[in-house]
Amino acid sequence: MAGGVAILLLVIILIVGGVAAFFLATTGSFLWWGKTDPRGDRIEGSDSDSADQRPVHTRPTTPAQEHTDFVGTDD
Repeated sequence: MAGGVAILLLVIILIVGGVAAFFLATTGSFLWWGKTDPRGDRIEGSDSDSADQRPVHTRPTTPAQEHTDFVGTDD
């Protein structure tokens, strides 16, 4: 009888763990999909699909961009 209860508890734990893993995986997938969706980079209130995109980071090309001084820092 004790062996049957142990097997039943293991089955219940596996089912609960599987359901939890499924929901965690789907939630993570939806969050990743929303973050990488190109439509997510549009500016709110913009009706066009290609214009009004948020600017993409570019490498600094001038010395003024590469060497910036912040106010209040020690030189």
